[in-house]
Amino acid sequence: MMWLVVAVVLCGCIIGVIVFAGGRLMGIIGAVQANAVQLAVHFIGPIVAIGWTLSKFYALRHSKGN
Repeated sequence: MMWLVVAVVLCGCIIGVIVFAGGRLMGIIGAVQANAVQLAVHFIGPIVAIGWTLSKFYALRHSKGN
């Protein structure tokens, strides 16, 4: 009968960890979704700046060859 108590306690612990982790994951998803516009601006801005800089270097390198 003791094994049944141990099994119930272990199952309860496992379910508690799953619920805690799921709640954390939902919180992270909610925070990212709430700040999606700011995150997009912060990621898109540097990508556009790098692309612009590379295009200038590319144009400069090919104009010197002519």
